Amino acid sequence: MHTRIQCQASEHREVHSRTSRLKWLGRVCLFAGLLLMPGSVLARLIPDRHAREGVLDAELIAIVNHQTQDDYEIEDVLLGAGVPGDSLHIPGFKLVTLQQYGPDITEPITRQTKVLLFLRRKKDDLKSWEPTARGYCFFWVQDPAGVFQLRNIAQPAVDLRRKF
Repeated sequence: MHTRIQCQASEHREVHSRTSRLKWLGRVCLFAGLLLMPGSVLARLIPDRHAREGVLDAELIAIVNHQTQDDYEIEDVLLGAGVPGDSLHIPGFKLVTLQQYGPDITEPITRQTKVLLFLRRKKDDLKSWEPTARGYCFFWVQDPAGVFQLRNIAQPAVDLRRKF
């Protein structure tokens, strides 16, 4: 009886030893696989860029043009208290298109660029503004003749806001 218990105990140690080696090997393989995984497999979620995403949080919806680094001049107000010609301070604003794969695309802002912004005041600086919808509720055209496209984007959202 004593011998039988010792045999079972040694078999248990061998099985336990093999199991822990397999677990260790599995973890090493998993880690190596993650390191060697191509970047195309690691896609990220991109928020939906739609006017309705930011219209309910917006205090001001305006079409603007760029003045200086962080300052923009209002050309047209679609919702809120603002007057054409007023200046808006929007620190760090860039025309960014988020990409599911690869780096984001940042377009230049020129004098010709017209930007439709859904804005709210920044919490920590009431003189500054920020785009709504996690900072992504803005649309732009690089040609001033395309301003009608910006109005077409904004109008259904503004109508929805007024109904709400």
